[in-house]
Amino acid sequence: MKHLFKAKGLVTGLLLTICAVSASAQKIDEQQLKTGITEISNPLEYLETLKPITFKYDRSKFKEGKWPMATQHGFLAQDFKIQHPELVFEAFKTFPAGKGSTKTIRYDEVSSESLIPVLVAAIKEQQAQIEALKQQLSQMKAK
Repeated sequence: MKHLFKAKGLVTGLLLTICAVSASAQKIDEQQLKTGITEISNPLEYLETLKPITFKYDRSKFKEGKWPMATQHGFLAQDFKIQHPELVFEAFKTFPAGKGSTKTIRYDEVSSESLIPVLVAAIKEQQAQIEALKQQLSQMKAK
């Protein structure tokens, strides 16, 4: 019973610490944080340069990395570096390499999440084109 009270005290202390840290965190306006804000121009042209691929990781060469076995969907970072270098970052994976040591491999990866705003902009651009075509069709039918 004595241990139960200690555990409750630890949990309560932990919760109070978390609350204190989140209460003292400074809330800033997003526009204070971000500068050079501009709309994405020509998103459809941007997307036309992309080459989506499917692939599997070579688990025979890189056994230690615990890479997914299933087919993946994505892009080749080397293709992105030419057209959109801002979407490529260096990732790394660390794994055990023997008794008490680790091995780290570094590789380029595409920030797929960063493509979401481009996709939204492209959908909006296409929707505007569709609406314009609908209006033209209506005018042609009316004549």
